[in-house]
Amino acid sequence: MINKWFKLGNKSLAFMVQDTPRRKVFGIHNELPDVEGVDNFVTFLDYDDVMYEVVCRDLMHLNKIFGLCSFVILVNNEQEMNNMDGEKVLIGNYNVIGLDKIKYTDHVIILNHTRCDSAFKYVGKKWIRRNWVLRLSGKFEQDGKTFKPEPKVKDIIKFPGKCTYQHSNAMKKQLERWFDMKIKLNSLDRGKKLEYIRYDTPR
Repeated sequence: MINKWFKLGNKSLAFMVQDTPRRKVFGIHNELPDVEGVDNFVTFLDYDDVMYEVVCRDLMHLNKIFGLCSFVILVNNEQEMNNMDGEKVLIGNYNVIGLDKIKYTDHVIILNHTRCDSAFKYVGKKWIRRNWVLRLSGKFEQDGKTFKPEPKVKDIIKFPGKCTYQHSNAMKKQLERWFDMKIKLNSLDRGKKLEYIRYDTPR
């Protein structure tokens, strides 16, 4: 903690600056680095404190409007609560990773068709890399004591019918390895590389 005193007229002001402890976490970019052409992104969505039904409805909307057909939903924290009608609903923090290959400009538009977190929509357009990141590892909460485990697979969504887009082989393989599962997809590209990141987050 750093204490600073300042004189303002006949008054003395004290400022206390405290460094927030930070921890390294592991994440993944949604840009596909070894894919030729313009379809070199996949959809990333980040939802905090939202009904799971909202996430599912958003994905149905994306399928209807854009023809996106393949998603993996990850859950970070989830609990069952009663809504105002007394019905039980699931509320939690969810990440969505799409497997359909899209353009950067399409991703920006797609984000605005969802109810994912507004800060997440904005950050990828302003960060120096101009892409989006989702966390795959665990992390400590801000109290420094509560450990938040790595996300778990909530569901794999594969909408029926013919898919509009080619799918990312690299992202499929990464998710299968990380979460020890199998994803059935057709029309895979030949991409093999993804970009990873270790970054600081408040613990």
